[in-house]
Amino acid sequence: MECSPNGRARPKPPAPAGTLALVLGGLVARLARPGGNVTGLSLVATDLAGKRIELLHEVVPGLRRLAIMGNVGNPLVVLEMGEVQAAARTLGLDVVTSGIWRAEDIAPAFEAFKRRADALFVVLDPLINSNRLPIASLALGARLPTMHGLPPRRRASRCRQRSSFVP
Repeated sequence: MECSPNGRARPKPPAPAGTLALVLGGLVARLARPGGNVTGLSLVATDLAGKRIELLHEVVPGLRRLAIMGNVGNPLVVLEMGEVQAAARTLGLDVVTSGIWRAEDIAPAFEAFKRRADALFVVLDPLINSNRLPIASLALGARLPTMHGLPPRRRASRCRQRSSFVP
């Protein structure tokens, strides 16, 4: 507890799990200037979405169409997908989104955009993380350069999944 200016005790706000939770939970109006008395942990995945798109744009010559894949059952992923779309559009990229709900939706998603995209941006969450090797294999088969936020792992490197940007 902390004291207000009038000497009464007031509870501290709970520490949210990530920056998106601040916005979605209504604790702050926006992340740029949150205001108020907010404490907590900041996970910068959404904040880095624009930088990841810029890096992908630089390393993929002729990138014009970007596919974005994410679990649309997760509201934080939906919010990050919107951030990725906005960042891609500022670079003049056309965007194709592919929302998935379960692991069985991944292969059809690749079929839907493999001829319509020059690269892939994967928004992470537990569903995506648990299916990272099939996603890497499908991206390799479709010859789609892929950007995500997971650090390279030994098994993933066997699938030639090399594009990640982690602070």
